[in-house]
Amino acid sequence: LLDVMMPGIDGFAVCESLRNEADTASLPIIMLSAKTDLSSISKGLRVGATKYLTKPISPDELTRHVQEALELQPPAH
Repeated sequence: LLDVMMPGIDGFAVCESLRNEADTASLPIIMLSAKTDLSSISKGLRVGATKYLTKPISPDELTRHVQEALELQPPAH
């Protein structure tokens, strides 16, 4: 889970960095944000987020999205 708005760096930059590293490139990344505008959502997906969710979100819904993202993850070798 990655918040878009963090002190010192934004989640977009973190997501992009994770995607550019071989060890983390295939990790599922779920961005979570209060930013609901189409531009932010598009940017999150463009930099490599698996999903972009907006706040507020119920714990049950968040859990469902995390489970879905993990199910899409190929098994580790």
